[in-house]
Amino acid sequence: MHFDAHTDTWEDEPGRIYHHGTMFRHAVNEGLIVPERSAQIGIRTYNEDTMGFHILDAPHVHAAGTDSVIEAVRTITAGHKVYRHLRHRLSRSRLRARHRLRP
Repeated sequence: MHFDAHTDTWEDEPGRIYHHGTMFRHAVNEGLIVPERSAQIGIRTYNEDTMGFHILDAPHVHAAGTDSVIEAVRTITAGHKVYRHLRHRLSRSRLRARHRLRP
């Protein structure tokens, strides 16, 4: 499960490989992820090459609702181990303050 606004499956740019926008492309190409058993949830950008991922984009999530999304993910991942990736945009200082972590 990948919760994010972006698919992070973009092709490498000249001189830039393995950056934040390509990590899931590399993971699929290296056999680390089975995209047919993976869901990308909340996507707001469009990438024509889904690489086989199930895309539950933001408009779908809002229209279908939480229960529907949960059921879709259960169906997609049924019987398989799940890794959850949640991309959250908090500054490190706010994250430390929120969780009372030391710098």
